Amino acid sequence: MSDKRWKIGVFLGNVHFVHPRAMMAAMEEYFRDKSVDVLYFLGTESVSFVGDLTDAQAQFDYQYLSIYDYEKFEEFDFLIIAFGNMNIAAGIENKLVYLEKFAHIPCAVLQDVVPPKKGFNVISDNYGGMKHIVDHLIEFHEFENIVLLCGPEHNEDSTQRRQAYLESMISHGCAVSDSMIRYGDYTENVDDIAEELLNVNRGVQAVVCANDEMASAVYRVCEKRGLRVGVDIAVTGFDDIPLASFLNPPLTTVRQESRELGRTAARLALEYLEGQEVPAVTKIPTTLIPRNSCGCNLPDEKMDLATARDESVSGVVDDIRRIWNYALMGPIVTRELVSVSDNIISFFSRMAKNLIDMGVRSSKLYVQFEPMINTVENGYTMADEVHLVFEQNEDKFHVYPREDSPLISLKRGLIPRGKPDEPGRQYFTFLIFDGEKQYGILILEVTSEDIPYMYLMSLHFGTAFHFHEINNNVTAERDKLMMQNARLSYSAHSDPLTGLLNRRGVEELIHQTVNENEGIKACLMIGDLDHLKEINDTFGHNEGDFAIKACSEVLRRVIGDRAPLGRIGGDEFLGMFLVYDNEEQEIGRRLADVKLSADLFNAVSGKPYYLGISIGTACFECSASVSIESLIREADKSLYDAKKKRRSSVKKSTEDIIKSDNAEGFDVGEGSETSEEVG
Repeated sequence: MSDKRWKIGVFLGNVHFVHPRAMMAAMEEYFRDKSVDVLYFLGTESVSFVGDLTDAQAQFDYQYLSIYDYEKFEEFDFLIIAFGNMNIAAGIENKLVYLEKFAHIPCAVLQDVVPPKKGFNVISDNYGGMKHIVDHLIEFHEFENIVLLCGPEHNEDSTQRRQAYLESMISHGCAVSDSMIRYGDYTENVDDIAEELLNVNRGVQAVVCANDEMASAVYRVCEKRGLRVGVDIAVTGFDDIPLASFLNPPLTTVRQESRELGRTAARLALEYLEGQEVPAVTKIPTTLIPRNSCGCNLPDEKMDLATARDESVSGVVDDIRRIWNYALMGPIVTRELVSVSDNIISFFSRMAKNLIDMGVRSSKLYVQFEPMINTVENGYTMADEVHLVFEQNEDKFHVYPREDSPLISLKRGLIPRGKPDEPGRQYFTFLIFDGEKQYGILILEVTSEDIPYMYLMSLHFGTAFHFHEINNNVTAERDKLMMQNARLSYSAHSDPLTGLLNRRGVEELIHQTVNENEGIKACLMIGDLDHLKEINDTFGHNEGDFAIKACSEVLRRVIGDRAPLGRIGGDEFLGMFLVYDNEEQEIGRRLADVKLSADLFNAVSGKPYYLGISIGTACFECSASVSIESLIREADKSLYDAKKKRRSSVKKSTEDIIKSDNAEGFDVGEGSETSEEVG
């Protein structure tokens, strides 16, 4: 090896999956004692991490595809691009065009056969592995009615596995049709898809799954239907993650050598940089692992249960314990950051101290002071400059005032290049965003084992950033609202308690907005603060006023500063917003944002009651003939149904009150919207 110090970038996605996480751990291990600095760009998706987030957080998973574009601020000698795991949900439509962006850098493209301009490919034998497993079901077990739960349609690994299934079925004379194939997302959250696959195909003998996570969902569906896996129906997987050995019965699968894939890519990258000859394509073998889920009925001692069970159980327990600790820490971190969000130095200082407390060796936070608005419809345009706002090393940190923050332009470098005689250092990037607003990236020097916990922290940091932005722009936002309504008299059209429009003002503005947007879809929304009388009677009218103002801030965020919103009664609010996208998704997304904001308020308010908001909606197309009165009646009916789902009482338990703190300065920023109780 030469005495040059190399700098390598690694593009990875879905690192909460066992397969990419194992690849990453193997690269980390291989590079550890080499003269190389590595920066991992992690396109993690919340749907891959925890299903509970999919209703709200996963609405914005498209953001993660942009993290790889931060590569342009670095001067890398080599890139490792794991196409097979990069942002499965958002997808990369044209991989050749995508690779053109990196034509100037030699690349190792993993899990895909698309060749880079310079470099090589490393792939697993997906086709051979799937062919072996389907051949086994047909030839050894004599099954004919075999269905496939495939991975994403445009994922290369998934495509190869589907092709192997089809060719094995056809070559053995087994009937196969489109109805026998369904597409999942490689997560365990595919129960509905598995149900559909069994519903439309009667007499299924075997379900072949494109990975082990989806196979575990098929186990659940079979148990629900009273089908015994390995007896009444065969189920197989792919990857041989530790979960495969623990399923009952143990899962027949294909062992994909994930660590070898990562290790080989890392080794060949350095050999390429040293001028050695490297094969254009390296294929990592896969192995069929027959167990009892296919009906083989093997005794335990005859099954390959490669994962040491005692060690795995210990590891799982440790992971659960650490995740639980960080899950508890997250709301505390958010609350601390929100409490100092009006002071930028205190805000970033608190963030750096939290990272020190979590054992981070070093960190850097790069931001765009004007957040990037990133949407599925319009895409994004990333700035050519970012600001370094703080850097931390061991137990020391430095925060830069905005006017003095170092400006990092293209190819200036996000991480330092070490000296040739120093051990390698490895860094991991986390996207900082909230909803459609992207603020920048956090670069941490940690280990791959810390990734799930740091990911949780990055989500909390994103939320805190949103509050920080609101606290620093609230005056400007209110000025915009005043300018929009300048021709309306303040005394005649505003509500003195909340600062919103009153009934007269909001109805006039709704009429005006409808007339100005002929032919555009819109939604009228009525919000109702739950149990205001109970709050007034139990805790006093001051608390009732506080709850009304908190409710107004939540709805202000949902409606946005350019849309009509007003208080039309003691606890009722009326608003309207335009719908430019899919109507159901848009409204659902906004309702999810209301729930998130109310939940955050309840977590940190310290109040003895819950803030709950019931929502009713009425959708329509803007035209001069629209009757606002009729729409209000329709939304009222929807609100009536929503209120049936609200809490019976807003009183908190003593334990819940102790867990939270004072919510002075609580604010809710602009957010995303059918009818349900959302408090």
